[in-house]
Amino acid sequence: MKIQSLQKSGLWRSGLMLAAIGFTSALAVAGQQERGILVLTSTNSTSGNAVVVFELNTEAAPSLSLRNTFPTGGKGGASTNAGILQFQNDLGAVANYGSNTVSQLVRSHNSIAIGKTIGLASDCVKPDSVALTQGHLFVVGANCAESHSWPRGYLDGPVVDLPDASAAQIAVGKSWAAVTMSSGSLLQLPLTGDDRVLSGTSTALALPSDADMVPLGAAFWGNILGFTPAHSPDSFAIVGESGDVNPIAGPTPSYPTNAPCWVAKGPLSVWYTGNSPGDAISEFFSDSEGGVFYKSVPLPGSPTDITVSPDKKWLAVIYTAGSEAYVAVFSIDGHGDLTHVAMSIGLVVVVGSRFWNVYGYSFDPPSTGMLAPVIQRTTSEARNAITSATSSGLPILLSDCMLSARFRPASVLVKFDMSVSITPGATAFTRIPCGPNRAAPLLSKTAIQ
Repeated sequence: MKIQSLQKSGLWRSGLMLAAIGFTSALAVAGQQERGILVLTSTNSTSGNAVVVFELNTEAAPSLSLRNTFPTGGKGGASTNAGILQFQNDLGAVANYGSNTVSQLVRSHNSIAIGKTIGLASDCVKPDSVALTQGHLFVVGANCAESHSWPRGYLDGPVVDLPDASAAQIAVGKSWAAVTMSSGSLLQLPLTGDDRVLSGTSTALALPSDADMVPLGAAFWGNILGFTPAHSPDSFAIVGESGDVNPIAGPTPSYPTNAPCWVAKGPLSVWYTGNSPGDAISEFFSDSEGGVFYKSVPLPGSPTDITVSPDKKWLAVIYTAGSEAYVAVFSIDGHGDLTHVAMSIGLVVVVGSRFWNVYGYSFDPPSTGMLAPVIQRTTSEARNAITSATSSGLPILLSDCMLSARFRPASVLVKFDMSVSITPGATAFTRIPCGPNRAAPLLSKTAIQ
């Protein structure tokens, strides 16, 4: 699609062309228990991976509060991946990079617990990204991609060998899966059979020279892929069902000043990206053949992961500033524009210490940027539920879209059904950091269910 026609049609603002895709239906159900919005983060610690759960209170001035923390039973350590933690309906999955396993997460009302542990194929190691569909779990590791029956967990298709160990993220559409390779390629993995499992083969799509450096984030819109060749002049691209790659110029100046790294699909034709070196959420509009960069929404630090709820009403982002990590939540209006509504303060694991230092803060509208503390801090019960330190406490140094340290944390924001609305699944907010040279804390994944 031509940029001029996109702008002329008003798609850059209203996104009317594909307005119905990506929305969930609001259904009235008798006796439906009201459920809240939970933000899940995976610590990705090499000594023991853990999931940290926050709750978003949307009453009056919205706020975030810590609910609990629990171990996954495996070890983290992934350094270049995106999508460690994902959710689909009442079940989620979190990858344990250092243990060659995936831990199943089970939702019951407003609670999250660990389910079964799923092992990888014997010749597949270091899982660093997962994706969920209605009946399958897809995993990409250092040397492979594989599909498992979900929620049973058994391997149900051939293992796909990868050309190198730079896999960043796996995303799954209707007829094909995509694996971004930070070494500079995008792999197309066909799905086969009635069950739509991996066929065992992959094809490297030809990337234009202005959109072939450090592919990282990826998300599907039906069968249309959006991905970020983060260090390229055209730092976002659309791949249509025919396999044609349509690059889109991103914010300027491009890398190293700006580099959209991780992707979340918004409402209508909107895409949100975590622009790590630019300290911003960069927004794009597209159809199946191209699109335009819309604008960047500033953040106080470098985003490491981004996600959107299935009802397309909420966006959550993890960002780092100094030696701390923060979770910020935005509301999404009917045009896809963002309003900051809540954030957490001080997601810090003290060196060799006992607990996460987390307090919920609210955004006080109509303030233009001041943060007002919530009257009640996280309850003592929630604070006592936090386990021992999930990391050595050493800072993680970020460089552009890639971490230079041996591991980085992971997180996921889960949007639960609210009031009488029913959301069919969870969109995981599960990317790993891709930020500038600054210390990062222990979170890097997030998702909304």
